Amino acid sequence: MNTNSLNHLDYYRLPWNLTDNSISWLEPTSKCNLYCEGCYRLNEKDGHKTLDQIK
Repeated sequence: MNTNSLNHLDYYRLPWNLTDNSISWLEPTSKCNLYCEGCYRLNEKDGHKTLDQIK
């Protein structure tokens, strides 16, 4: 039997800090199809970047 099994109680620890990002996302563009009144982001007309700019 393997004695190095994972303990489910060690998966998460509280309180979280800045290095414990449980949710992350990638936004390769600042262009958006929606126009929400309360949105904090600017919907830039030229929000798409070329592949060379991203590299």
